[in-house]
Amino acid sequence: MTNRRTVVYLAIVHTCTIAVLLLLFSVYGPVSFAWSDILFWIGAGLAAHAVQFDIAHFETQRMRVSVGLAVTTANLTLFSPPLAALIISVASLSARDLTGKTDLSKLLFNRSMFALCGGAGAVVFQYVNGLNPGQEVWWFIVASLVAAVCYGTLNTLLVAIAVAFSSGRSVYAVWRSASSTLTHVSYLTLGAYGATLSLTYTRVSPLAVVLLGLPLVASYYGLRNSALVRQFYTQVVQSLADSLDLREHETAGHTQRIAVFAQRLGAVCGMRGGSLESLYVAGLLHDVGKLGMPDRVLLKPGSLTAEEWEVARRHPADGAQLLEPYEHLREVAGIVRHHHERFDGSGYPDGLAGDAIPLGSRIISVVDAFDAMYFGRPYRRPYSWEEARDEIERNSGSQFDPAVVSAFLTIHWPGEVELLRAQGEHDAHE
Repeated sequence: MTNRRTVVYLAIVHTCTIAVLLLLFSVYGPVSFAWSDILFWIGAGLAAHAVQFDIAHFETQRMRVSVGLAVTTANLTLFSPPLAALIISVASLSARDLTGKTDLSKLLFNRSMFALCGGAGAVVFQYVNGLNPGQEVWWFIVASLVAAVCYGTLNTLLVAIAVAFSSGRSVYAVWRSASSTLTHVSYLTLGAYGATLSLTYTRVSPLAVVLLGLPLVASYYGLRNSALVRQFYTQVVQSLADSLDLREHETAGHTQRIAVFAQRLGAVCGMRGGSLESLYVAGLLHDVGKLGMPDRVLLKPGSLTAEEWEVARRHPADGAQLLEPYEHLREVAGIVRHHHERFDGSGYPDGLAGDAIPLGSRIISVVDAFDAMYFGRPYRRPYSWEEARDEIERNSGSQFDPAVVSAFLTIHWPGEVELLRAQGEHDAHE
């Protein structure tokens, strides 16, 4: 978070937080509270937010999870908006925050962001809950769910803006990548659990809340074990991609670029969530079939003979055959198999045409061609951005899907290349 747009955005968020807190205190008047309640729910929030872990980490996209929204929802329902905002800001500190591992600007942004979201969510709860003077339990739960979804949605939006400004990407693309049906289901699930915690606290006892929190501990360990499996899967995929780069030295870094470029273009084409993740993996593994290709063909500096060309053309099908036995990679296998199909039906291995070719394959076809032109090959000089762009436009409708080409042309790819290089340099120095 160092560029000028990000600095301005952070200043706006901090200013808005102060203004909103002052407004909430003026609207809701003197806040009465019991320190025991505040300390209990700050402790519960710190416990819930203390441990976060990656459920997926693919270079430019890291997905993290905690069970903190359940406690946050309880805070939205139990305290007045200004007090809820302050409690949530403090209670959302993670283990990284508390041990000094979080960058100061990010730490301060998160505090303001959580206060804004907490204040907004509490106001929404107060309003929706007030629509039913009878105060039935079912309506309390409905109001809690609405507040949780509003809180989570605003949280995602504020973070998406920060990520977009710091990375040079569009806010909408980042927002779309981070927001999915699964995300909103988690808001509803944890929101309902938070409403239950709140009702238990007010109608039973704090001890009952502690006992009711045990399932959160169980769900944490279940999610954590699932995350470890996914991380192992990610590492295996990356190792396969790296092994191909080791064989084909002249194009080292090609698989990583294709994965990042494909995911970037996929977001513009409307892909999101698990489909984007599969597309990223397919980008890494699109040439995995070349692992079985003889060196005399793979590393030949000159033109291939007809016989050698037939061997080379087998690599998409060979790659798919390697991946198909694994359930989690079946969508990836389909993308890998068809990434050399042409939109007009003259490609290989199956001669598919138009929309019969998987969208992921059509996307990789474009970025693969761009990468080959823009970065050059041992037997061909690199193209300029203008030359590569014109060549892709010329082949729209024949080799490439016109809709994907149109989406490709909305992105300034030299900027994406520089962003990827900067990311690589940053990772190398960490």
